[in-house]
Amino acid sequence: MATTPFIRVKDVTKIYGDTAVVDSVSFDIEKGSILAIIGPNGAGKSTMLKIIMGLLDPTSGDVSIDGKRPRDVRTRMGYVPQRFQFDEWLPMTVHEFLELSAHVSGVHDSEEDQLIRERLADVGVPDVGGKMLSQLSGGQLQRVMIARALLTQKDILLLDEPVAGIDVEGQRAMYELITDINREQGTTCILISHELDVVFRYATNVLCLNKKMLCHGLPKEAMTDDVLAEMYGHHTAHYHHELEHDCDIAQKRKNT
Repeated sequence: MATTPFIRVKDVTKIYGDTAVVDSVSFDIEKGSILAIIGPNGAGKSTMLKIIMGLLDPTSGDVSIDGKRPRDVRTRMGYVPQRFQFDEWLPMTVHEFLELSAHVSGVHDSEEDQLIRERLADVGVPDVGGKMLSQLSGGQLQRVMIARALLTQKDILLLDEPVAGIDVEGQRAMYELITDINREQGTTCILISHELDVVFRYATNVLCLNKKMLCHGLPKEAMTDDVLAEMYGHHTAHYHHELEHDCDIAQKRKNT
């Protein structure tokens, strides 16, 4: 007997004015997977993420998470935005910032300090609690945002281009952190990325989106030259072959 997918997106369309920014898209996400959503600028990636979160209602179609409406399970989701905008003169420490989120999440005052310290340690920045938000590097701030998203146990972590503005080494560390969270906590991760190497190295599934769904499935099977050419142009085909080869080598080294 077939089981119902953890997340099901069925015939979802979102129209603004006369323009369909997401056009009749259907796919499933299995529990405990890492889905990368890729596509060119304006492809509807962020819109799709917000529909899955229940922040936007589709014009038509339906989304269910564990058999329920997204807005009914929002407390089970953690969200990391592409950029967190704040006044650089804001006199607030990281610990104070996370305290506010802990209050919203319903954490008891007696558990708050210990929980914040644990989450900062979990994301690899145990010593930043006393720093002002404005003192953090881009990579540190994104780690703090992940800690904030996971202050209480979450089944789903959604990340909108989580490495934007971070250096190459910081990007690698960030994606390693996401895969660790996925593996150790069983958290289903959905992330938006422009980087093809991220898809091959870290994602278990990929959704290729350009308003319509162009592909969905295992990266090596779904991301054909024809699909990539439709999204990014024909110049990606040669890079695609080189990337698959490099990622196979990297995976073999990781497994030895």
